[in-house]
Amino acid sequence: MEKNNYAYIAIVAIVAVVALVVLMSGNGITKKVTPNLNFESSDSGNLGGQAIRGDTRDKCIDSDGGFEPLVYGEVTYESETYEDYCFTDNAQQDAWCTNNFFAGWRAEYCNCENGVCTGPSNIDFSCTDTDGGPDRFVKGSVKYIDPAIGIQREIIDYCIDDIMVLEAYCFTVEGIYGPVPTGGQSGFPCPRGTTCEDGACKRSSASD
Repeated sequence: MEKNNYAYIAIVAIVAVVALVVLMSGNGITKKVTPNLNFESSDSGNLGGQAIRGDTRDKCIDSDGGFEPLVYGEVTYESETYEDYCFTDNAQQDAWCTNNFFAGWRAEYCNCENGVCTGPSNIDFSCTDTDGGPDRFVKGSVKYIDPAIGIQREIIDYCIDDIMVLEAYCFTVEGIYGPVPTGGQSGFPCPRGTTCEDGACKRSSASD
């Protein structure tokens, strides 16, 4: 009879332990939370910041869904707000997100009002290069209309040091209203046997 009592007590104890474990699991003590990593992209192909996370990270939210210069938008990220704005009357800066982070502003050249492109710019963009493109062996200059402020600028080839030349050249920026010609500069090394003098690579006297 005494053995049966011990057995009964043991069974009751086991049942109580099981019930306690179940109760603790129900209260979330042993429950695991899996973050929801459901990302949504905007129709424009850029991540519009509509990332939903199960953790406590700040989300980047773009009210216009991405790079949309025809629509005014604001980006909210880390408790800060970044808005689309007109840099000048001919240049719009569009705030946007990428990979759930604030990516900065992207420029669009257009007629800009209240942070929105309202039509093509009224500036007659142009760019001319006297040496016909990046030519390390000819000193040239580039004249172009700055698309942001509408004034003419000139940049001239020059030597960074005796083996590197900084070449000015024309290129185009693709915009929503068509390509915009502008000017830029890139460094080019002088070939072996030449040195940079007066904005061009020239055969060095030592190699003659």
